[in-house]
Amino acid sequence: MDTSFDRFRPDIVYYNAGTDILVGDPLGDMLISPEAVTQRDEIVMSKCLQQGVPVVMLLSGGYTKPLSAQTIARSILNMHEKLQLQPWSPAT
Repeated sequence: MDTSFDRFRPDIVYYNAGTDILVGDPLGDMLISPEAVTQRDEIVMSKCLQQGVPVVMLLSGGYTKPLSAQTIARSILNMHEKLQLQPWSPAT
């Protein structure tokens, strides 16, 4: 990821944070643990924050609804705690 940011300085990152990579997902079949998804999200968000690049995190995939929902919730809570991320809200 460092090389990508060094070569291309984006104005914004659209991050597809799909969960169809989770273990047990019938379509993804990639065997990635919920903890690894949380770590993946933290790495992407950290790099964007370090570079001062706004990021839009989009959810997709994930066909094991309870596991996907729990994983996404844990990941967002992790980023909120570790990276002090706050939800975006439009200026009033």
